[in-house]
Amino acid sequence: MKAVAAENTKPTTASSTPPVTPRSFIGAIMSFAEQIDFPNLMESVALHLLGEPNRKLSTSRKLRWGNHGSMSVDLVKGTFYDHEVGKGGVRRMTSSSWLGAAFHLGG
Repeated sequence: MKAVAAENTKPTTASSTPPVTPRSFIGAIMSFAEQIDFPNLMESVALHLLGEPNRKLSTSRKLRWGNHGSMSVDLVKGTFYDHEVGKGGVRRMTSSSWLGAAFHLGG
């Protein structure tokens, strides 16, 4: 049997790949986030993180949490807004925003 010569290939090492910078990593995450269909995910994410909404103040378009509906989620636009702190998001919600809302509402 003839021995097969190994091809002259250079093994891939960590040093042969370009370093990932915070800017390139954030850019990749943002590109990925732009592909997510937030309006279709909004209701299940909000219910999972915030619990049951205030049904008296909620509509088929907007869900509201809290005694006065201070946290609202627009299911059509895929946005949220916390009226007590005056902050919200448009299609790009961070986990810290959701977790802050859950903590604020006692979730």
